[in-house]
Amino acid sequence: MKLIQSLRNITILSFFSYGIVVSSLSVQSATSVDPIIQLQTFLDSKDGAARFCEIGQTKYGRGLVATKKLEPGETAIRVPMASVLVEPDNLEGESILEDDCWAGRLANRLIRMTKQNSIYAQTLPLPPSSPVRTEDWPEWILDEFQNEEFTREISTVQDWRYHQWEAYSGSHEDRQSFLDALDLVCSRTIRCGKDMMLVPLVDMANHASRQEGGGYYKLNKEEETVSLIVGERGILEGEEVTLDYGDRTNEDWLLYYGFLPYRNDAEIVKFPSSKRIVSWLDVQTKDLTLKQECQEFLQKIKNHS
Repeated sequence: MKLIQSLRNITILSFFSYGIVVSSLSVQSATSVDPIIQLQTFLDSKDGAARFCEIGQTKYGRGLVATKKLEPGETAIRVPMASVLVEPDNLEGESILEDDCWAGRLANRLIRMTKQNSIYAQTLPLPPSSPVRTEDWPEWILDEFQNEEFTREISTVQDWRYHQWEAYSGSHEDRQSFLDALDLVCSRTIRCGKDMMLVPLVDMANHASRQEGGGYYKLNKEEETVSLIVGERGILEGEEVTLDYGDRTNEDWLLYYGFLPYRNDAEIVKFPSSKRIVSWLDVQTKDLTLKQECQEFLQKIKNHS
């Protein structure tokens, strides 16, 4: 499919054409089955753990597959906090780069775990293919967007990644492995209060919005566990267990995840003619005037893409 010429076009098309995947939802590594089985067995042996899904192949690549029928609100996975990688949002007195210092700390921890042949590290996939990774998105592709603001955002994120490496890593030889770990961290952590967490197995869940049946995570402070809870549609045995990653702009989805979701309720579009602001929730409107305007605008975008 011909590349979309601007992010505004991508936004409109994701509203009215039921989403566009710009790149693979998750790029898979050539990890063998053994480390996966070892990780699942290891977590199953921990007090307080529960698991009713397993790592397997889904339509988006590697993800989580239900091993039994799960009703809405049921627990798909429960992981003890002792097996979770936790970093506070910001340490007291921390001033490096001011924002998102937790990401650099978690990236360093992943690198150390890799050097120690950690089972968890062995099961992680490759980082998501995103525009900030120049080896994945060459310059000629970015030029197709014809959007200077988005290009500046890419440069800003790239600069932030390099600053994180300078602040938290040691030598030039380690830069790419650090950036790979950093990109994994930025696409797989969950926030629980002031803490950012990498939760084994939960972080394998691919994205689906709550409307599409995506689940949500829950921290139980008394039991000291983190759980992935099944969404409102429930899940049949053999179906994929997904997680709602939360509200983000289309730009953020592309920058940190390398894809656009099936639908994005967080995005809005302002029509140039009527100046009317609409969101995905307006797509199925019974307002015939608005519906016609959406269709006409979509056709203009298609004609220019």
